[in-house]
Amino acid sequence: MDLLSHALLGAAIGEATVGRRIGRRGMAMGAVTALLPDLDVLGHFFLPHAQQLAFHRGITHSLLVAAILPLILAWLIRRNKTNATVPFVQWTLLFGLALLSHLLLDVLTCYGTGLFEPFHSARIAFDTIFVADPFYTLPLLICTIGVLRTYSNEATRRKWNLTGLFLSGLYLLFTFVGHLSVQRIMTNSLTAQGKSFTSFTVTPTPMNSLLWMGYSQDKTGAWIGYYSLLDADTDVQFHRLERNDSLLAAFESDPTLAVLKRLSKGNYALTQQGEHIYFNDLRFGQVSSWDSLDSEFALRYDFAAGADNARPLNRMRFTESKGVVFWRLVDRILGK
Repeated sequence: MDLLSHALLGAAIGEATVGRRIGRRGMAMGAVTALLPDLDVLGHFFLPHAQQLAFHRGITHSLLVAAILPLILAWLIRRNKTNATVPFVQWTLLFGLALLSHLLLDVLTCYGTGLFEPFHSARIAFDTIFVADPFYTLPLLICTIGVLRTYSNEATRRKWNLTGLFLSGLYLLFTFVGHLSVQRIMTNSLTAQGKSFTSFTVTPTPMNSLLWMGYSQDKTGAWIGYYSLLDADTDVQFHRLERNDSLLAAFESDPTLAVLKRLSKGNYALTQQGEHIYFNDLRFGQVSSWDSLDSEFALRYDFAAGADNARPLNRMRFTESKGVVFWRLVDRILGK
Protein backbone atom coordinates (compact mmCIF):
# COMPACT_ATOMS: atom_id res chain seq x y z
CA MET A 1 0.00 0.00 0.00
CA ASP A 2 0.99 3.66 0.02
CA LEU A 3 3.71 4.92 2.35
CA LEU A 4 1.35 6.99 4.50
CA SER A 5 -0.83 3.99 5.36
CA HIS A 6 2.21 1.90 6.25
CA ALA A 7 3.66 4.66 8.43
CA LEU A 8 0.39 5.33 10.26
CA LEU A 9 -0.18 1.67 11.07
CA GLY A 10 3.42 1.34 12.20
CA ALA A 11 3.03 4.40 14.43
CA ALA A 12 -0.09 2.91 16.04
CA ILE A 13 1.82 -0.31 16.72
CA GLY A 14 4.72 1.65 18.20
CA GLU A 15 2.36 3.48 20.55
CA ALA A 16 0.66 0.25 21.59
CA THR A 17 3.89 -1.65 22.31
CA VAL A 18 6.41 0.82 23.77
CA GLY A 19 4.56 4.13 23.96
CA ARG A 20 4.19 3.99 27.72
CA ARG A 21 7.94 3.61 28.22
CA ILE A 22 9.48 5.95 25.65
CA GLY A 23 6.64 8.29 24.64
CA ARG A 24 6.31 9.64 21.12
CA ARG A 25 9.58 8.02 20.07
CA GLY A 26 7.69 4.72 20.01
CA MET A 27 5.36 6.04 17.30
CA ALA A 28 8.29 7.36 15.29
CA MET A 29 10.17 4.07 15.52
CA GLY A 30 7.08 2.09 14.56
CA ALA A 31 6.45 4.32 11.54
CA VAL A 32 10.05 4.09 10.30
CA THR A 33 10.21 0.32 10.81
CA ALA A 34 6.97 -0.18 8.89
CA LEU A 35 8.53 1.59 5.90
CA LEU A 36 11.74 -0.47 5.80
CA PRO A 37 10.52 -3.20 3.38
CA ASP A 38 10.03 -0.56 0.69
CA LEU A 39 13.75 0.16 0.60
CA ASP A 40 13.67 -2.26 -2.32
CA VAL A 41 12.68 0.72 -4.49
CA LEU A 42 16.42 1.38 -4.58
CA GLY A 43 16.45 -1.35 -7.22
CA HIS A 44 15.46 1.44 -9.58
CA PHE A 45 19.11 2.52 -9.64
CA PHE A 46 20.71 -0.78 -10.60
CA LEU A 47 18.12 -3.07 -12.21
CA PRO A 48 16.54 -3.15 -15.68
CA HIS A 49 12.97 -1.84 -15.80
CA ALA A 50 11.16 -5.19 -15.79
CA GLN A 51 13.49 -6.55 -13.12
CA GLN A 52 12.57 -3.59 -10.92
CA LEU A 53 8.97 -4.82 -10.94
CA ALA A 54 10.10 -8.30 -9.92
CA PHE A 55 12.50 -7.07 -7.22
CA HIS A 56 9.87 -4.85 -5.58
CA ARG A 57 7.92 -6.72 -2.90
CA GLY A 58 10.39 -9.57 -3.11
CA ILE A 59 12.94 -10.61 -0.48
CA THR A 60 12.53 -7.44 1.63
CA HIS A 61 8.84 -8.34 1.99
CA SER A 62 9.47 -11.94 3.01
CA LEU A 63 8.52 -13.66 6.25
CA LEU A 64 12.17 -14.66 6.62
CA VAL A 65 13.31 -11.03 6.83
CA ALA A 66 10.37 -10.18 9.09
CA ALA A 67 11.50 -12.94 11.46
CA ILE A 68 15.23 -12.11 11.57
CA LEU A 69 15.39 -8.32 11.23
CA PRO A 70 13.44 -7.51 14.46
CA LEU A 71 16.00 -9.46 16.50
CA ILE A 72 18.86 -7.55 14.91
CA LEU A 73 17.15 -4.18 15.35
CA ALA A 74 16.27 -4.92 18.99
CA TRP A 75 19.90 -5.88 19.72
CA LEU A 76 21.25 -2.76 18.01
CA ILE A 77 18.89 -0.31 19.68
CA ARG A 78 19.50 -1.71 23.16
CA ARG A 79 23.21 -0.99 22.81
CA ASN A 80 22.22 2.60 23.54
CA LYS A 81 21.77 2.84 27.32
CA THR A 82 18.83 5.20 26.87
CA ASN A 83 16.88 2.40 25.21
CA ALA A 84 18.02 -0.37 27.56
CA THR A 85 15.11 0.36 29.93
CA VAL A 86 12.79 -1.29 27.40
CA PRO A 87 13.09 -5.12 27.52
CA PHE A 88 14.57 -6.89 24.50
CA VAL A 89 11.33 -8.81 24.01
CA GLN A 90 9.31 -5.59 23.86
CA TRP A 91 11.62 -4.04 21.27
CA THR A 92 11.43 -7.24 19.22
CA LEU A 93 7.64 -7.14 19.42
CA LEU A 94 7.55 -3.56 18.17
CA PHE A 95 9.86 -4.19 15.22
CA GLY A 96 8.29 -7.55 14.38
CA LEU A 97 4.68 -6.30 14.39
CA ALA A 98 5.60 -3.17 12.41
CA LEU A 99 7.29 -5.23 9.70
CA LEU A 100 4.47 -7.77 9.62
CA SER A 101 1.94 -4.94 9.30
CA HIS A 102 3.68 -3.87 6.09
CA LEU A 103 3.53 -7.40 4.71
CA LEU A 104 -0.13 -7.73 5.71
CA LEU A 105 -1.23 -4.56 3.93
CA ASP A 106 0.77 -5.33 0.79
CA VAL A 107 -0.44 -8.91 0.47
CA LEU A 108 -4.03 -7.63 0.40
CA THR A 109 -3.38 -5.67 -2.82
CA CYS A 110 -3.14 -7.05 -6.36
CA TYR A 111 0.62 -6.52 -6.91
CA GLY A 112 1.70 -9.75 -5.26
CA THR A 113 4.13 -10.14 -2.35
CA GLY A 114 7.02 -12.61 -2.11
CA LEU A 115 6.24 -13.82 1.40
CA PHE A 116 8.18 -17.07 0.97
CA GLU A 117 11.30 -15.78 -0.77
CA PRO A 118 14.04 -16.87 -1.17
CA PHE A 119 12.65 -20.40 -0.81
CA HIS A 120 9.75 -19.94 -3.22
CA SER A 121 9.10 -17.25 -5.82
CA ALA A 122 5.29 -17.34 -5.59
CA ARG A 123 3.70 -13.90 -5.27
CA ILE A 124 0.76 -13.89 -2.85
CA ALA A 125 -2.10 -11.44 -3.45
CA PHE A 126 -5.61 -11.39 -1.99
CA ASP A 127 -6.89 -8.51 -4.20
CA THR A 128 -9.11 -7.05 -1.47
CA ILE A 129 -7.89 -3.45 -1.28
CA PHE A 130 -6.40 -0.91 -3.69
CA VAL A 131 -2.84 0.29 -3.11
CA ALA A 132 -4.18 3.66 -1.93
CA ASP A 133 -7.58 3.77 -0.25
CA PRO A 134 -8.55 6.89 1.75
CA PHE A 135 -11.35 4.98 3.48
CA TYR A 136 -8.65 2.88 5.15
CA THR A 137 -6.10 5.63 5.71
CA LEU A 138 -8.25 8.52 6.99
CA PRO A 139 -9.43 6.84 10.24
CA LEU A 140 -5.83 5.97 11.09
CA LEU A 141 -4.69 9.51 10.28
CA ILE A 142 -7.42 11.17 12.35
CA CYS A 143 -6.78 8.88 15.32
CA THR A 144 -3.01 9.37 15.10
CA ILE A 145 -3.55 13.13 15.26
CA GLY A 146 -5.81 12.51 18.24
CA VAL A 147 -3.04 10.54 19.96
CA LEU A 148 -0.50 13.31 19.37
CA ARG A 149 -2.87 16.07 20.56
CA THR A 150 -3.72 14.29 23.82
CA TYR A 151 -0.36 12.74 24.58
CA SER A 152 -0.21 13.98 28.17
CA ASN A 153 -3.38 12.03 28.97
CA GLU A 154 -2.43 8.34 28.78
CA ALA A 155 -5.98 6.96 28.95
CA THR A 156 -7.26 9.27 26.20
CA ARG A 157 -4.37 8.64 23.85
CA ARG A 158 -4.79 4.88 24.34
CA LYS A 159 -8.46 5.22 23.35
CA TRP A 160 -7.52 7.18 20.23
CA ASN A 161 -4.91 4.59 19.27
CA LEU A 162 -7.16 1.58 19.80
CA THR A 163 -9.97 3.31 17.91
CA GLY A 164 -7.70 3.83 14.90
CA LEU A 165 -6.58 0.21 14.94
CA PHE A 166 -10.16 -1.02 15.33
CA LEU A 167 -11.65 1.12 12.55
CA SER A 168 -8.88 0.34 10.08
CA GLY A 169 -9.11 -3.36 10.88
CA LEU A 170 -12.89 -3.27 10.50
CA TYR A 171 -12.51 -1.68 7.07
CA LEU A 172 -10.12 -4.44 5.98
CA LEU A 173 -12.77 -6.97 7.07
CA PHE A 174 -15.36 -5.08 5.00
CA THR A 175 -13.13 -5.33 1.92
CA PHE A 176 -12.90 -9.11 2.37
CA VAL A 177 -16.69 -9.39 2.56
CA GLY A 178 -17.08 -7.15 -0.48
CA HIS A 179 -14.53 -9.18 -2.41
CA LEU A 180 -16.34 -12.46 -1.73
CA SER A 181 -19.72 -10.93 -2.62
CA VAL A 182 -18.51 -9.44 -5.90
CA GLN A 183 -16.65 -12.63 -6.82
CA ARG A 184 -19.90 -14.59 -6.47
CA ILE A 185 -22.03 -12.06 -8.36
CA MET A 186 -19.62 -11.67 -11.27
CA THR A 187 -18.87 -15.37 -11.74
CA ASN A 188 -22.60 -16.17 -11.61
CA SER A 189 -23.27 -13.49 -14.22
CA LEU A 190 -20.46 -14.74 -16.48
CA THR A 191 -21.72 -18.32 -16.22
CA ALA A 192 -25.33 -17.27 -16.89
CA GLN A 193 -24.17 -15.55 -20.07
CA GLY A 194 -22.60 -18.80 -21.26
CA LYS A 195 -19.05 -17.45 -21.30
CA SER A 196 -16.32 -20.01 -20.55
CA PHE A 197 -13.33 -19.36 -18.32
CA THR A 198 -10.72 -21.29 -16.37
CA SER A 199 -10.34 -18.81 -13.51
CA PHE A 200 -11.85 -15.51 -12.45
CA THR A 201 -10.41 -12.73 -10.27
CA VAL A 202 -11.90 -9.53 -8.85
CA THR A 203 -9.90 -6.55 -7.63
CA PRO A 204 -10.96 -3.06 -6.43
CA THR A 205 -10.68 0.00 -8.63
CA PRO A 206 -8.67 3.07 -7.51
CA MET A 207 -9.18 4.53 -4.04
CA ASN A 208 -12.29 2.57 -3.03
CA SER A 209 -13.70 -0.87 -2.29
CA LEU A 210 -17.17 -0.37 -3.77
CA LEU A 211 -16.41 -0.56 -7.50
CA TRP A 212 -14.60 -3.74 -8.58
CA MET A 213 -13.04 -4.98 -11.79
CA GLY A 214 -13.36 -8.66 -12.65
CA TYR A 215 -11.32 -10.52 -15.25
CA SER A 216 -11.32 -14.11 -16.41
CA GLN A 217 -8.47 -16.20 -17.73
CA ASP A 218 -8.52 -18.74 -20.54
CA LYS A 219 -6.16 -19.91 -23.28
CA THR A 220 -6.89 -17.08 -25.71
CA GLY A 221 -7.91 -14.06 -23.66
CA ALA A 222 -10.09 -12.63 -20.93
CA TRP A 223 -13.58 -11.36 -20.17
CA ILE A 224 -13.42 -8.06 -18.29
CA GLY A 225 -16.26 -6.35 -16.46
CA TYR A 226 -17.02 -3.88 -13.67
CA TYR A 227 -19.48 -4.11 -10.80
CA SER A 228 -20.30 -1.70 -7.99
CA LEU A 229 -21.81 -2.81 -4.70
CA LEU A 230 -24.29 0.02 -5.33
CA ASP A 231 -25.42 -1.35 -8.73
CA ALA A 232 -29.11 -2.17 -8.92
CA ASP A 233 -28.58 -4.92 -11.49
CA THR A 234 -26.35 -7.96 -10.93
CA ASP A 235 -26.24 -8.75 -14.67
CA VAL A 236 -22.68 -7.59 -15.38
CA GLN A 237 -21.63 -6.45 -18.83
CA PHE A 238 -18.39 -8.10 -19.95
CA HIS A 239 -16.02 -7.13 -22.74
CA ARG A 240 -13.71 -9.54 -24.53
CA LEU A 241 -9.97 -8.89 -24.71
CA GLU A 242 -7.88 -11.30 -26.78
CA ARG A 243 -4.44 -12.25 -25.51
CA ASN A 244 -2.80 -12.00 -28.97
CA ASP A 245 0.21 -14.17 -28.12
CA SER A 246 1.21 -14.18 -31.79
CA LEU A 247 2.49 -10.61 -31.34
CA LEU A 248 5.23 -11.92 -29.05
CA ALA A 249 6.84 -14.22 -31.59
CA ALA A 250 9.77 -11.88 -32.07
CA PHE A 251 10.39 -11.50 -28.33
CA GLU A 252 10.26 -15.08 -27.04
CA SER A 253 14.01 -15.06 -26.30
CA ASP A 254 13.82 -11.74 -24.44
CA PRO A 255 14.25 -12.40 -20.67
CA THR A 256 12.01 -9.43 -19.98
CA LEU A 257 9.05 -11.32 -21.40
CA ALA A 258 9.56 -14.21 -18.99
CA VAL A 259 9.62 -11.80 -16.04
CA LEU A 260 6.43 -10.05 -17.13
CA LYS A 261 4.59 -13.32 -17.74
CA ARG A 262 5.58 -14.61 -14.31
CA LEU A 263 4.51 -11.43 -12.54
CA SER A 264 1.16 -11.29 -14.33
CA LYS A 265 0.40 -14.95 -13.49
CA GLY A 266 -0.86 -15.35 -17.04
CA ASN A 267 -3.27 -12.41 -16.79
CA TYR A 268 -2.05 -10.37 -19.72
CA ALA A 269 -2.97 -9.23 -23.21
CA LEU A 270 -0.90 -7.86 -26.10
CA THR A 271 -1.97 -4.80 -28.05
CA GLN A 272 -0.32 -3.09 -31.00
CA GLN A 273 -0.24 0.58 -31.98
CA GLY A 274 1.90 1.08 -35.08
CA GLU A 275 5.40 -0.21 -34.29
CA HIS A 276 4.64 -0.43 -30.58
CA ILE A 277 3.69 -3.79 -29.07
CA TYR A 278 2.45 -3.48 -25.51
CA PHE A 279 2.37 -6.13 -22.80
CA ASN A 280 -0.63 -5.22 -20.63
CA ASP A 281 -0.90 -6.71 -17.13
CA LEU A 282 -4.64 -7.04 -16.49
CA ARG A 283 -4.34 -7.28 -12.71
CA PHE A 284 -3.77 -3.54 -12.28
CA GLY A 285 -6.82 -2.53 -14.28
CA GLN A 286 -7.28 0.42 -16.57
CA VAL A 287 -6.31 4.02 -16.12
CA SER A 288 -9.67 5.71 -16.63
CA SER A 289 -12.35 3.49 -18.17
CA TRP A 290 -14.92 1.79 -15.95
CA ASP A 291 -17.41 0.41 -18.48
CA SER A 292 -15.40 -0.44 -21.60
CA LEU A 293 -11.90 -1.30 -22.82
CA ASP A 294 -11.21 2.12 -24.30
CA SER A 295 -8.38 3.27 -22.04
CA GLU A 296 -4.85 2.00 -21.43
CA PHE A 297 -3.98 -0.52 -18.75
CA ALA A 298 -2.06 0.77 -15.75
CA LEU A 299 0.87 -1.61 -16.28
CA ARG A 300 1.90 -1.41 -19.91
CA TYR A 301 5.35 -2.48 -21.10
CA ASP A 302 6.44 -1.36 -24.57
CA PHE A 303 8.52 -3.87 -26.55
CA ALA A 304 9.31 -1.42 -29.35
CA ALA A 305 13.02 -0.84 -29.96
CA GLY A 306 14.30 2.04 -27.83
CA ALA A 307 10.99 2.44 -25.99
CA ASP A 308 10.98 4.27 -22.65
CA ASN A 309 9.89 1.78 -19.98
CA ALA A 310 11.20 3.70 -16.98
CA ARG A 311 7.71 3.64 -15.47
CA PRO A 312 5.83 0.65 -16.88
CA LEU A 313 3.45 0.76 -13.92
CA ASN A 314 1.99 4.25 -14.16
CA ARG A 315 -1.61 4.99 -13.28
CA MET A 316 -1.32 8.68 -14.19
CA ARG A 317 -1.33 8.45 -18.00
CA PHE A 318 -4.63 10.27 -18.36
CA THR A 319 -5.79 11.47 -21.77
CA GLU A 320 -8.33 13.70 -20.00
CA SER A 321 -8.07 15.98 -16.98
CA LYS A 322 -7.74 14.21 -13.65
CA GLY A 323 -10.88 15.95 -12.47
CA VAL A 324 -12.93 14.44 -15.31
CA VAL A 325 -11.51 10.98 -14.61
CA PHE A 326 -12.17 11.30 -10.88
CA TRP A 327 -15.82 12.31 -11.24
CA ARG A 328 -16.39 9.60 -13.83
CA LEU A 329 -15.06 7.12 -11.29
CA VAL A 330 -17.34 8.55 -8.55
CA ASP A 331 -20.32 8.38 -10.89
CA ARG A 332 -19.63 4.70 -11.64
CA ILE A 333 -19.07 3.89 -7.97
CA LEU A 334 -22.53 5.26 -7.17
CA GLY A 335 -24.01 2.51 -9.33
CA LYS A 336 -26.14 2.14 -12.39
